[in-house]
Amino acid sequence: ASNLVISEIMYHPTAPSAAEIQAGFTDADAFEFIELRNIGTETIALEGAAFTNGIPFAFQNGLLPPGGHTLVVRDQTAFELRHGAGLPIAGEYGDPADPSGDGGSKLSNGGERLRLQDSGGNAIRDFTYDDNSPWPVGADGGGFSLTLIQPASDPDHSLASSWRTSVAIGGSPAANDATTLADWLTTNGLTDPSADP
Repeated sequence: ASNLVISEIMYHPTAPSAAEIQAGFTDADAFEFIELRNIGTETIALEGAAFTNGIPFAFQNGLLPPGGHTLVVRDQTAFELRHGAGLPIAGEYGDPADPSGDGGSKLSNGGERLRLQDSGGNAIRDFTYDDNSPWPVGADGGGFSLTLIQPASDPDHSLASSWRTSVAIGGSPAANDATTLADWLTTNGLTDPSADP
C-alpha cells in the first residue's frame, strides 16, 4: 500500500470553454480526474483495487511500473479534449446513465472522503480532502488541482499540509508537477525569495 499514492485530484475543474461547450460538454464536472502514482521499485498489479468511497471505480486490469502514473477520469472524451489523447487512463468513473452526477458518480466540490482499497478490502488510501483552508483553496474552482507534495516520500494524505495547488491551471495529469522556488517566483511575478509564503 505504501508504494501507491493518490498524487493528484482535480475535483472542481474550470467551466468548459466555448470549444468544449460546442463539443457537447456543458458541465465542468466532466473534466474531473484522479491520478495515482507508483512510488515503489516494483510493478504494481492494479486488478481488484477499487475506490469504494468518493467515486465508484474498480480496476479491471493494469500494471503500473515503478514511477508510473495512471488516471481515473469522469469522462474520457471530455478529458482528452482538454488534456490531449494518449495519456494512461485506467477507465471512467462517471455514470453515463446519470449525467447529473447524482448518486456518487462525481467528486464533491465541497470535499469528501476517498477510499482506495486492495482486492482483499484493505485500505490503500483512506482520507478526506476539503475545499476550505488550510487545504489549498485554489483547487476549488480556480482551475488548479490538488497535488501531493513530494509524493515519493509517501506523505500522509489526510493532512492539508501534504497538498498544494498544481503549478498550472488544469493540473498536470500523468506528468511531473514539481517546480523550483525560482520558477515559482517568476510565475508569480516576484523576484525576492523572502516573498515565498
